[in-house]
Amino acid sequence: MTINGEIIAIIFRLINFSALIALCVYFFKKYGLEVIRADMSAEQERLDGLRARAAELQQEKRNLEKGIKEDARACSLLKEKITTWHIVAESESDAHRADRDKRIEIVKKRAEQQAQAIEFYRAQRIMVPAALEKARTLLESKFAAKNRVHDYVQQVIATMEESA
Repeated sequence: MTINGEIIAIIFRLINFSALIALCVYFFKKYGLEVIRADMSAEQERLDGLRARAAELQQEKRNLEKGIKEDARACSLLKEKITTWHIVAESESDAHRADRDKRIEIVKKRAEQQAQAIEFYRAQRIMVPAALEKARTLLESKFAAKNRVHDYVQQVIATMEESA
């Protein structure tokens, strides 16, 4: 083959190669490009969805952090209230204990006074008649000769009964 034949063969090879590339480009544009565009569109939508979900998650994270801070603040306030309540409850308990002790002491004193009064009343019931009888016999022995003995004894007994 000659140089011209070789040049022509190269030109035809280039034309065939160009036709093959054009045919590939045509089929690529007709069938492959739509599939790739659809895949890219689907992937873009998926990415947009992921970005939107990421933004939602970021917002949810901020809301959760804000909620945690508010809960921590509320917990702190609750702890303060519990501490205050505990202090108040302790002071009230101490006051109630002191008041109860005072009332018990008052009841004990009243019981002692009542026991003393009862003992005094019993002693008086036993001693007064005995003392009156002894006084009557003593006065009768002293005033045995006189008529006024009976009047005097009655007067002394009446005085003693009034004072008792």
